[in-house]
Amino acid sequence: MSRESILVVDDSPHIIEFIVDSVLKPNGYKALTARDGVDALDIVRRQRPDLILLDLQMPRMDGMQVLNRLNAERLNVPVILMTAHGSEAIAVEVFRRGVKDYIMKGDSFAADEIAAAIERSLAEVRLRRQKEALTARLVSMNADLNRRLRELRILYSIGKSVTALMDMDGLMRRVVGAATILTESEEGAIFIVERGELVCKSLKRKGDERPVPLNRVMVEPLAVQAMESGQLVLSLPDAAARKNGRHKAAVAAPLLLGSRPIGALVVKNTSADAPAFGEHDGELLSALADYAAIAYKTQGRIHDEDRASLRDALHSKTVFISYRRSDWDAFVHPLVEFLLQEGINVWIDQSLLEGGQDWLDKINQALDECSALLLCVTPEALKSRYVRLEYRYFIHHEKPIIPVICREANLPAELLGIQSLNYGENGKLIERLRLVLNKNRSVHEG
Repeated sequence: MSRESILVVDDSPHIIEFIVDSVLKPNGYKALTARDGVDALDIVRRQRPDLILLDLQMPRMDGMQVLNRLNAERLNVPVILMTAHGSEAIAVEVFRRGVKDYIMKGDSFAADEIAAAIERSLAEVRLRRQKEALTARLVSMNADLNRRLRELRILYSIGKSVTALMDMDGLMRRVVGAATILTESEEGAIFIVERGELVCKSLKRKGDERPVPLNRVMVEPLAVQAMESGQLVLSLPDAAARKNGRHKAAVAAPLLLGSRPIGALVVKNTSADAPAFGEHDGELLSALADYAAIAYKTQGRIHDEDRASLRDALHSKTVFISYRRSDWDAFVHPLVEFLLQEGINVWIDQSLLEGGQDWLDKINQALDECSALLLCVTPEALKSRYVRLEYRYFIHHEKPIIPVICREANLPAELLGIQSLNYGENGKLIERLRLVLNKNRSVHEG
């Protein structure tokens, strides 16, 4: 049934009660009421009803005065006038002022007559709204089509640059420029692994007109995370991160040759009012990353020693985070964001279905490849068989474990001999992690 709102304005409580109980409620309309024109105008301004049933003779402000105010304030609400003192002259005048229908009070003042008048007036309202909705939809579809055409033109241009064997520095600048335009991002950069180091080939900072060549070794945790996972990485910092002036949102897409990562394309938004990134932004970024990877393969820029050292370099810097899913919002997510900001690469299973075969395969791979385990300790986490599986793997293989006490809990005997930290001791945590990871990297390099 309809839920359109209808304002009944009459100084007679009996008339209002009759219309509401006999017409509006049985037909599913939302009823609004007023006893005079002043109150009626206040309701119209605040609630914008779909239709007004307006009495002609009322105290404080009569029906004609209400019509005048509606027209003066451009309050475009259809009106049905009700009066016991009708005449041809009055009918002509009220229709001139925009009234949609005219009902005489008296013996013929029946519920079905009022309902029919309401339906006639609302039919025009519904038709106008459908037209407005269709127009808005067409405008939106046209804007979306124009955006898609613009995206295709940019991607086509990058593809032509690749096939034309454009010089690599120029192509990297074009890829970063295209990434920031297509995703409407403020910053962008492309990274390539060369001789085991992550090198930023081109960079666009916030406020720069265009990207510039760089060729500088840089630490970018999101780029490392994208290469490690081989998948798109989306970062949405929490309120604390935004308050501290860190980036609002970022997306990183790996550059892959087959299944081998050779670099990453990263875009960021730092302003509080900058748009958030979505799935489509990730698809566009991945397409550009694929073009960049093809270009490097075509021009033979990926050296065998880079491929061999990349895997070791990534794994020697990665920390496995073991936690209970219920602790994610309160403890784990802020901790992960902090570690990424500090340049520590982390592995988490938040995007995987816990307990499934895909989850188990990826957990086993990560346990084998990560250098250290950070255990988020809560009473619930220590009861989880998945958490126990993870930290026991590290104990068995004599790999470093750092328990972080998020909530007070009784540690099992197998963890009692391991030095723990309290949640929030970030300085000590970073110091411990860097010591562990640097030792592990020395082993890999040796």
